[in-house]
Amino acid sequence: MWKPICVGVVVVLGISVVFGEDILDKCSRVDGAYVFLRSNHVNGRYGPSRDYPCVRVYKRRFLPMKILSEQGEWFFLQDWEGERVWVHRSLCSKRKRYVLTTQSDVSIKDDVCDNAKTLAVVARMVCLELVRFKGPWLRVKVSSDQRKCTGWIPQHLVWGWM
Repeated sequence: MWKPICVGVVVVLGISVVFGEDILDKCSRVDGAYVFLRSNHVNGRYGPSRDYPCVRVYKRRFLPMKILSEQGEWFFLQDWEGERVWVHRSLCSKRKRYVLTTQSDVSIKDDVCDNAKTLAVVARMVCLELVRFKGPWLRVKVSSDQRKCTGWIPQHLVWGWM
């Protein structure tokens, strides 16, 4: 499988120089907000149009993506690996909040402390629905074919939270 490297910004700036305009300067900046992918197949592009080539295909619904800026109907987004891509607004949602586990064997606890009972253990790269937060802890919901569970995890074990 193709492993992306962080060249999106260089390519975007390179394309913008060819056309004589700086794409990023025409965008409105949005710092710290997240959107969540609506589909199991989303193309991340080099620029804010379907005319630009696809740099990456995301195959996970609800994947959190950090908004860096907006231009028209397009979001300039950053994923959990630092890859920066353009995605059409229709493929993103702001309604529900999700976080992505960044470490293996993340324990979901029944209370907001490390010594609390473990309700479930989830793998790396699992999308969890965010219910609420309390200090450095997040209340999350995980659903699978076998089990549904709601509990607490520390913020530092996920990506997509502020």
